[in-house]
Amino acid sequence: MAKDPAFLFYPKDFLTGITDLTMEERGQYITLLCLQHQKGAISEKLIELTFNGNISNDVLAKFVKSDEGYFNERLKLEKEKRAKHSKRQSENAKKRWNKHKSMPSHKSGIQSGNATAMPLVNVNVNEDVNINEDVNKVKKEIPKISEFLQYASIVFSKLDLSFDDKAKFEITSKYDAWKDNGWKNGFNKPIKIWKTTLRNTIPNLKCYTNKLNNNGNKYDNTQNQTRYTDKFKEAIILNELQTSETNS
Repeated sequence: MAKDPAFLFYPKDFLTGITDLTMEERGQYITLLCLQHQKGAISEKLIELTFNGNISNDVLAKFVKSDEGYFNERLKLEKEKRAKHSKRQSENAKKRWNKHKSMPSHKSGIQSGNATAMPLVNVNVNEDVNINEDVNKVKKEIPKISEFLQYASIVFSKLDLSFDDKAKFEITSKYDAWKDNGWKNGFNKPIKIWKTTLRNTIPNLKCYTNKLNNNGNKYDNTQNQTRYTDKFKEAIILNELQTSETNS
């Protein structure tokens, strides 16, 4: 069977999922989706070569890491549904054709062997599991400040950074701000999975970037390649942490 040249794209779901991404990050996201469609799971090497090591944490968080590489679960599901639909189309066409051949032409009422294709949209109306609906079903979970700080310390530890008083103060301030805002992030978007939101927020905190700048000037503008490589490694570490939690 020829390779499927396309995949279904849902603008409403896509726009909802990228509200917290910059225009550059949106470009990275759609590029990775296209790479996955063409090549399957995406290797770390391909990601690094494609973006010169400058991959966004928020973008990579939308992909799951497996032994074969990174993949987006929604796109994988859509490809599998299209493959199943195509197979059913072929089987049904063969059944209709065989039935037609076995009947006298004056009884079959069919003058042509052309089969009517089933519209793909019907498959998705009946089988789709809307990601937004699934997300809305997630119970809003507001952790205790002690649990929030404990998880932040784990992330800092994974990134080989100390969780000192300045870090604790900024993490606590972030917790209070989200809670006072009805458990919404800085973009006024409801926080569904707080660990993921916190994990993606930490690399943007002042306490975090200051530690990196004081530790070898990793983000010196004269060392762009080193900066990109460090950001890529950081994204890999945070994604592995997310994957281990998902599988636990």
